[in-house]
Amino acid sequence: MDCLADMADCFGGQREAVMGREITKIFETFCSGTLQSIGTLLESDSNQQKGEFVLVVSGAQDRNENWSRACDLVDLLCVDLPLKQACRIAAETFSVSKNRLYQRGIDLTPPTSVDPGG
Repeated sequence: MDCLADMADCFGGQREAVMGREITKIFETFCSGTLQSIGTLLESDSNQQKGEFVLVVSGAQDRNENWSRACDLVDLLCVDLPLKQACRIAAETFSVSKNRLYQRGIDLTPPTSVDPGG
C-alpha cells in the first residue's frame, strides 16, 4: 500500500498501471486502471492486500507530446517569423528548451548553395 501511494504521489494518481497479485498461484489476481483506482480497490478489500505483487506502470508521455507540439508550432510560425523568435514563442508556450528547438531548426534548414558561375 505504501509503495502504491508513493507511486501515485510521484507519478500522479491518474497514471495507468496493471497490478498482478499471487501470479501462478491459486488466488492469482490482475487488475488494471489508474494508480489511484488500484489503491482504492486494495483499500476496500484487505484480502487483496496479502501476497506477492507486481506493478507495471505506464511511462510518462507529456514531454514527448509537448516537444512534438512545440516543433509543429515552430514550423507554423517560421512562415512569418524568424527562427529565433518562433523558437522563443514555442518554448514558452510548451515549456521546452528554446536552445534545443533552435538547434532543430538549424539542422532542418537546407544549406544554401552558391552558384560559382555567378
